[in-house]
Amino acid sequence: MPLLGDVKHGSRFPGPYLLHAWRLSLPDDRPAGVPAEVVAPLPDRMREFIRENYGVDTLAHLDRGDLYWA
Repeated sequence: MPLLGDVKHGSRFPGPYLLHAWRLSLPDDRPAGVPAEVVAPLPDRMREFIRENYGVDTLAHLDRGDLYWA
């Protein structure tokens, strides 16, 4: 699957790249003071794109943290 916005490599949505790390889990041997997990909400521009192209139901799944659903 191409990076969203990368039409050169097959994305069907032209425009700026949309890439987001929702949650990062770090190893136990991380430096002192570094959290075990970092969570970041979707940027507004990405939320708008998802809502317009995939609908509010998909956005609701992502807001709940559901990465896979039927």
